[in-house]
Amino acid sequence: MIEVALGTAAGIWLAVYGLALFATLTWAALNESAIAATVFMAIGAVIGYAALGISVSASLPVALLGIALYAVTGVAYAYWYALPKFLHDNAQNIADDYKRWKSISAENTKVSEFTRSAYYRYSIRGNANAAASWVILWPISAIIDLSYRPVTALYRKIGRVLEQRNAKLAASIIDEVRHD
Repeated sequence: MIEVALGTAAGIWLAVYGLALFATLTWAALNESAIAATVFMAIGAVIGYAALGISVSASLPVALLGIALYAVTGVAYAYWYALPKFLHDNAQNIADDYKRWKSISAENTKVSEFTRSAYYRYSIRGNANAAASWVILWPISAIIDLSYRPVTALYRKIGRVLEQRNAKLAASIIDEVRHD
């Protein structure tokens, strides 16, 4: 009876630990905060190891290989997915900043000059915290994107279809009123 109660309590604590770690890392991913991610992962590792007895690996070389593979995957995710998504999400802001810069410096209107100017706020160096969070939190970010992006795309598609139908109905109502 005591074993069942202890097993249930351990299972509940493991679930609470997992949910709390996932929630804090999700918050850090959504806010693109590498500092918060590092702190939450370190606290999670200490609690996981000390209180719950969760160990990454019994072998140091295996653990280092795992960390290296995790980092390489994070860099690949950041380079091929997160950075282009970041630039695409800020496309209108970049275009506005370029127009503003172009109006001030009429002789140097090359895009390469713009990206080296203070008007370009989307460099990796200028967004180092976000870039580091993409590398550190790539699994959480991928889960968020895989769940959030399709739902958002579907919402926008349904909205466009409804707006087109609404415009057609409004046009037909206006035509009816004109003919009366």
